[in-house]
Amino acid sequence: MMSAQPKKDGSPNKQFFESSETVALFEGVRTWLLKNCKKYVQTDPPTNKSLASLVVQLIQFQEENFGKNVSKPPLTRLPMKCFLDFKPGGALCHILSTIYKYKSEQGWRRFDLQSPSRMDRNVEMFMNVEKALIQNKCLVMPNVFIRSDVEKSVQSKVKEIIKRHQGTVSETEEDVTHVIYPVVDPLDEEYARAVYRRPSHTLLHWYYFPDSHDSWDPIEISTVEPPETLPSVADGKKGGGVWRVTASWALDLDQYNEWMNEEDYEVDETGKKKVHKLRISVDDLMTATGTSAGAASSGAGASTPSVPTDDKAKTKSTKKRKKSPSPQPTPKLGKRKSNRNPPAHTL
Repeated sequence: MMSAQPKKDGSPNKQFFESSETVALFEGVRTWLLKNCKKYVQTDPPTNKSLASLVVQLIQFQEENFGKNVSKPPLTRLPMKCFLDFKPGGALCHILSTIYKYKSEQGWRRFDLQSPSRMDRNVEMFMNVEKALIQNKCLVMPNVFIRSDVEKSVQSKVKEIIKRHQGTVSETEEDVTHVIYPVVDPLDEEYARAVYRRPSHTLLHWYYFPDSHDSWDPIEISTVEPPETLPSVADGKKGGGVWRVTASWALDLDQYNEWMNEEDYEVDETGKKKVHKLRISVDDLMTATGTSAGAASSGAGASTPSVPTDDKAKTKSTKKRKKSPSPQPTPKLGKRKSNRNPPAHTL
């Protein structure tokens, strides 16, 4: 039996990046680099596989140096969607062109993201990447307006968090990217979302975890139809407009040192929680079927979700919040319709 659950941390989904389908996606990125970054890559031209391996190393460096368990991280973690933007001239192209340029300027023969002696320069390299993403409009830092009905103590905390992570706080709703509403309880059946699929795997996003905790699982979800295109940081809010999210979006940012997924916290103009069309409940995951690739590796045809254990059980704000979709120290499903609590099995 397989288990579908959030990853224990924000390490890369190696199986995703090493798959032949993903390696093929790097062809457009490689071609763009050879054309627009020739000066810095011509001495050792990258291959699709070498670029995929390098991206895995970059994501792992973020986890080890900017992750939630790091005390006083020097930089807010770059959004995972930036590393999934394979479009020519997109976020991933600018990430890689920036680090190749930095490597050349430093006179490095190769990248070394594990060496303690290079720690400071590697962090500086990531700072350069963040600047390049912003300059090329591949990353927009949030400009938020906090509504007056948000508790004063929460308002103060949200302001401090947003500013510390290089966002800005506006006194009016004009030209903002986000409007912050009071904290609300999650919907009962919020557990995960299927955000991308291939014939053999589904990319699952887990409610109230950052995108870096998304899992790449060999299962097929029958209750929803996940997109067949990867999520992109450039997508923004579908249909345009302003994100309306609860204060928990900012409070959770501080816990993970990573901008959270707005769709987990989205509310309407009245502050009522929105229902996402790709939302998946525990029951949905229990009825999910393992793909042939998954069955081949696990010897099972069905995928059973487990209730993960994480520090999400901690109080997430100054108000008590029901976190039924989040993991608990003692597994339980709260108000969910299903009372089944199957044992966890490792993929």
